[in-house]
Amino acid sequence: MSRKNQKKQAQAKSKGSASGGKAEFSYVTYIAVKPQQVWNALISRRFVPKYFFGRKVESTWEVGSPITFFTPEGEKDVYGEILALEPGKLLSYTFQHPLDTTKRKNPSQVKIELTPMGGAVRLKLTHKDLLAQDLRPDSETFRGVNNGWPAILSALKTLLETGDSLTYEI
Repeated sequence: MSRKNQKKQAQAKSKGSASGGKAEFSYVTYIAVKPQQVWNALISRRFVPKYFFGRKVESTWEVGSPITFFTPEGEKDVYGEILALEPGKLLSYTFQHPLDTTKRKNPSQVKIELTPMGGAVRLKLTHKDLLAQDLRPDSETFRGVNNGWPAILSALKTLLETGDSLTYEI
């Protein structure tokens, strides 16, 4: 696809989300570890808080089971249902927040795909069925899907590659 066509496609997506249509956010990063290490980091109760703003995760990790993230204070934060799961390759779940009062036809969905790429892993996150208010134009915040996910995935990458956690003040 030419650069001109890519620009037109991106503009069309932006127009759809601004007018109330469904939007999608994608983010790709490459992590210099084995796929199993990334997978374990995604589902580990002990590991998730180190890169996910202190959030803890609970799930039985089976399709159809609940997935719940809790704040560092133990309050229910993001929750959903696991839609697809292939250990070491794919994790997909619905994404809802208890304080979101927006009337939605369906909850948004997160899909994380892991692909081995030589000595690294390609992690692709897609968050779809978003509404315009799920995306924030202010990049100086972690609010909004478009600001939160890059921070979370950058922290995950740093932690896996260096052993050090990135810390963010939210």
